Amino acid sequence: MSRAAQAGFTLLELLVGLTIAGVLAAMAIPSFTGMIHDQRIANESNRLVVGLNLARSEAAKRRRTISLCPSTNGTACSGATNWEAGYIVFVNDDADTPAAVDAGETVVRIFETAPGNVTLRSGDFTNFISYAATTFSNAAGTFTICDQRGPSRARGVLINAVGRARVSGDANADGIHEDRNGNDLACP
Repeated sequence: MSRAAQAGFTLLELLVGLTIAGVLAAMAIPSFTGMIHDQRIANESNRLVVGLNLARSEAAKRRRTISLCPSTNGTACSGATNWEAGYIVFVNDDADTPAAVDAGETVVRIFETAPGNVTLRSGDFTNFISYAATTFSNAAGTFTICDQRGPSRARGVLINAVGRARVSGDANADGIHEDRNGNDLACP
C-alpha cells in the first residue's frame, strides 16, 4: 500500500507564519491608533461646522436670532469656555448677551460630549456665538480642536466676518494649521 501525499503545515511552518503575522500587526497598530485620533478630530471639526451652519440657516429660515453655547445638560448654557462637554443650538428670541435659554425659547439641537480626550475651545467667542436673522454672526474668530498630540494635529473651525464657517488649513506648510489671522493654532 502506498501512502497518499498529505498536504498541510508543519508545526515549525505554522510558528514562523504566526511570528511574521505578529510582527506585521505590531508595526500596524500605532498607525491605526493615529488614524483613529485623526478621525476623532476631523469628526468633531465637521460636527461643529454642522452646528454653526444649522444655526446660520435656522436664523435665515426663522428670521430670528439663533445662538450656540456650551451646555452640559442640553437645556441651558453652561457659561463655560470649553465646548467639548457638549453644546446646543437654540432660538434666542430676546437676543440676550451672553446668550441664555430663557422660558419659551426652543432648543433646536443638542450636540453631545466630544469623544475621547478631544478638546474644543473658542478663543474668540468665549461662551456663545449668535447668528442674527441676516445670518451675520456676533463675532468672527476661531474654534480650536485638539487632543493629547498637540498643535501638530490640531484643527480649527474659522468663522469669518459674515458668519461663514470653514475648517482650517496649513497655508504656510509648516505642519500646523492656522487660525483666521494666520497664526499657528495652539492647544490648551
